[in-house]
Amino acid sequence: MNIKASTPLFLPIETTARELDAKLLLASAAIARGYNVIIGGKRRLRDHAIKIGKGIFLLKDHTDPEYELTIKPLQEVGVRVCSLDEEGLVWPSPQQYRRMRLGAGQAAKALDLLFLFGRGQIAWVEPAIESRDSAKICVTGNPRFDLLREPYRNVFKQQVEVLKKQYKDYILINTKFSAGNYAPYYGEGYLERMKRIGKIRSVSDEQWHIEKKEYLSKLYGHYVRAVKSLSVEFPDTYFIVRPHPSENYDSWVKDLAALNNVLVENSGNVAPWIIGAAAVIHTNCTTGIEAYVGGTPVLRYHPEYDERFESKLPNSIGVGYNDIGGLCEALRKIIGEEGSTKSSHTLGVEELLNLHLANATGTVSHKAILDALERVRDMSGTCVLDHLVIDIPIKARVGTAFVEFARRIEYPLLAIVGAGWYRKLARREQKFYGISESDLEEKVRFFLSEVDEVKRTCLTVKKLGLDNYLLALEK
Repeated sequence: MNIKASTPLFLPIETTARELDAKLLLASAAIARGYNVIIGGKRRLRDHAIKIGKGIFLLKDHTDPEYELTIKPLQEVGVRVCSLDEEGLVWPSPQQYRRMRLGAGQAAKALDLLFLFGRGQIAWVEPAIESRDSAKICVTGNPRFDLLREPYRNVFKQQVEVLKKQYKDYILINTKFSAGNYAPYYGEGYLERMKRIGKIRSVSDEQWHIEKKEYLSKLYGHYVRAVKSLSVEFPDTYFIVRPHPSENYDSWVKDLAALNNVLVENSGNVAPWIIGAAAVIHTNCTTGIEAYVGGTPVLRYHPEYDERFESKLPNSIGVGYNDIGGLCEALRKIIGEEGSTKSSHTLGVEELLNLHLANATGTVSHKAILDALERVRDMSGTCVLDHLVIDIPIKARVGTAFVEFARRIEYPLLAIVGAGWYRKLARREQKFYGISESDLEEKVRFFLSEVDEVKRTCLTVKKLGLDNYLLALEK
């Protein structure tokens, strides 16, 4: 291996299904520009960056707790810290965004660059940073939406073909009810966690979250009943339910267990499921926007609607229905004898989308992000990573070897110990399910062929420990 000295770019992953493929696209474009990219689970990646002491670290958010936890220790050793807010697109109001994502603005003020989804978000973040620091704001969109555009969506071509062959004209139902159907892996209830991480700081905050929990619990029940009705109404159609990563997956499996044409599925990127679907049904979900960008018909189901907990942008995409009869009629037009049809949308949706999502059309996000990073690249330092070793302690190496062995014998282990114990043994969490080296390399090589005009193939992939990899081009 012969890797030249270059700027390290750290790309942490929190939620595999949501972030990994988009970060691999960004990583591919970055190494084509000469970066050495280190990608992996965010828990270890911060420690890797501190050990190296150089480079750029791209956070997924800029909440106040991140200042002491991540930003400050990284900056103390010389790492530049930027933020690509993965959860900054869908919010009921700017006030709620500022309260939940910015707080006092301690983290946002400390960042070198702050990447936003669209121009509309600028007014959301400006009050939290100093006026002299407004130049740090970069409107770039998000690489997740690049994946739904040509030619990058072709990375999912084979996967889409498999899905369509297996499920034919399936309907994808995306849910976002985590407060009302909270995942047990957090080890605490929704309200308890909101208090612990500082999102409930007053009596009024607590009351708002209580009412949000109640509202989304009702919506969860409405959607369970809707899926049951759709299953009976369209017995020859598959319905794929994808819960939000923070939802209780097992609740959906239990409540929909008797339905032969319903599958609850939350593994992998949602993009191929969107591309292959005959239609997407959602409420208040980013996937509704992704479906629109990807050209898939979009329907909204709103049996109840509380504007305090709903967002204008996703709920302007597609046609909304508040009764199951209207939803069924719309699906008949899409998958019935009339054939597939595009959904209409709320008046002005194109203008609204372009205001809030910079890469819905035009310049793709991964290029805009890398263009902006040039402003801090010279200040971030360079180093040679040929001989970089992370998992030095014997305990860490033994633990990694055990986990990797458990993953290799997945199916026998599932049969012996069951899904719950398997996830623990293989460290497969609902939000972070691990990173496959072969899948990573295959996708990076595909993206390199699209983003790198020279079509270089001398890609180096080096494992740096469990679910952490170095990606670089050799000299």
